[in-house]
Amino acid sequence: MNVLEKFSDVKVTPDSRISDEDRRFCRAHQTAYATAREELSELRQIWMEIEAHQSGILRPVAREYYEYEQYICLEGVSPDKIRNKIEALPDILISRIVSYFNAKYHVSIDSDTVRTVLLPQAPQYSWSKEQTRQYHETMEQLLLSYKDILEQIFIQLGGRTFIERAVDELKEKCHAAAWNTYHNTAQYEVKNDTIRFTSYACKFDDWLGRPKWSLNDGMKNILRGAAHFETGSLEYYPSCISTLLGWDDKTTPLFEFSCDKLKQLRMFKNQRVDLKFTSKAYANQFAAEYLGLIA
Repeated sequence: MNVLEKFSDVKVTPDSRISDEDRRFCRAHQTAYATAREELSELRQIWMEIEAHQSGILRPVAREYYEYEQYICLEGVSPDKIRNKIEALPDILISRIVSYFNAKYHVSIDSDTVRTVLLPQAPQYSWSKEQTRQYHETMEQLLLSYKDILEQIFIQLGGRTFIERAVDELKEKCHAAAWNTYHNTAQYEVKNDTIRFTSYACKFDDWLGRPKWSLNDGMKNILRGAAHFETGSLEYYPSCISTLLGWDDKTTPLFEFSCDKLKQLRMFKNQRVDLKFTSKAYANQFAAEYLGLIA
């Protein structure tokens, strides 16, 4: 066997493409899911046996069916409800794993797409009793693997790493905030070392003589992009930028940055925001990479 044939025999599994920390998380939830599935199934069987015992004892003297359950009734507990919980476990596993990667890597993997691929269709009103029975039987036998979920996550990444996907999504948000998508026109302009965001980028309110300034959500996304442009990190925001990203209103329209690339942000009463860089080259570079060039 030559070298190329050896490489072709090596299979890249989904969990070999994630970190040890990520793998520990996935395996812990896989074990919790599988254990819950097994033990809840045992509980359902035990509960059905308990109900059968009560029914056998009380049937000869009972006047109503509900009397079979009066000694064992527990709120929220029944074979059907236990079965429903068992059938919900795969969905819970998908949600937990997708949410973990979305939160850790700042991406937006669509869990509904993963569910559509990995889970059978839930019963519809138009389904027959036989179709519904087959669905419950399929769900009872289903044993989902976290590796299947990872595979669907990587499909959505489209060949990119988590970091590459996160940066792409951040730039997409910046572009969306800087353009009028209906008219396909830019809502910013570059003036030397400054980018002016000209449409509804901030809000000013002067209530009882107390000025309040705030950035809109789109401008905050642009500022997050500017923070990444400055640091190259998706985790760290310079403190001066973190202040602006908070939800509390500001009392001043002017903010100075102690950064290498970013110099200043100023808000105006006409809802314009100016983002000033330390050089014209940086302003042009940010506009090209994060906002999209104006034709």
